[in-house]
Amino acid sequence: MNLLIEPLHESLLHAAISLSLKHNLSLYDALYLALAYRYQCPLYTADEKIAGKENVILLQKDPLPKKSQH
Repeated sequence: MNLLIEPLHESLLHAAISLSLKHNLSLYDALYLALAYRYQCPLYTADEKIAGKENVILLQKDPLPKKSQH
């Protein structure tokens, strides 16, 4: 798996602060959203507060089927 470690440049921080204020998000959450926008890729999350923003895909909280009790 190739992972990219993105340095926290001033432009990314400014974008995240703007998103944080605009959408009432924590800076932590806004950084992920800013990175998704920068790389034009979807952000997958189970956090309903971020859901509904552009390029954000809400994951099911319990994606595994329940085991039947027999």
